Amino acid sequence: MILLVKGLSKSYGRNIGLYIELKAPDFHRKNKLDPAKKLLNLLNHHGYQEASDPIFIQSFDAETLKSLRFDHKTRIRLIQLIGENHWKISNTDFTYLKSKNGMKEVSKYAEGIGPWMNQVVTGIDLSGKVQITDLVENARRYDLLIHPYTFRADRLPSYVSSFEELLQIFFYEVEIDGIFTDFPDLVVDYLKKNSRN
Repeated sequence: MILLVKGLSKSYGRNIGLYIELKAPDFHRKNKLDPAKKLLNLLNHHGYQEASDPIFIQSFDAETLKSLRFDHKTRIRLIQLIGENHWKISNTDFTYLKSKNGMKEVSKYAEGIGPWMNQVVTGIDLSGKVQITDLVENARRYDLLIHPYTFRADRLPSYVSSFEELLQIFFYEVEIDGIFTDFPDLVVDYLKKNSRN
């Protein structure tokens, strides 16, 4: 995959980045495996070492990201994915991470957060005002990037009637820094048409 991305970057004459997720932290810990170390060795071999490189590494597991930053000393940008505690995908306390103190802690080991989109916007009130959660303010307080997930044109929240309306809310009212989507072509088209340079 890395060679494919490098080849595409060369062919198109622009940087195409990588956004890698480390999963199954409990499985790896139980089996005394360190996928973070193997991943970093592979990335270093291909020249990905610096915060300026076109790459992010993400995980729902805070311990995995802390290990990348503090044990393995990576300078690659890290993103703390944020779920809900009842999903049971990690021992990470997502309720705590969404707080002011939680965001302060995240800022010590990551460059940004990847929250579930419903943790960012809860709807639109009767006056038409977008209801943005405290998570955004808490993250901005520590200059964290915000990359919510997962935007789908075929699964819209009840408070919008189109994918374009959803994108408008997140890009131009919440002012997020990026998104995860299963419809990248529609997002690129939208941003080209609605760029506010």
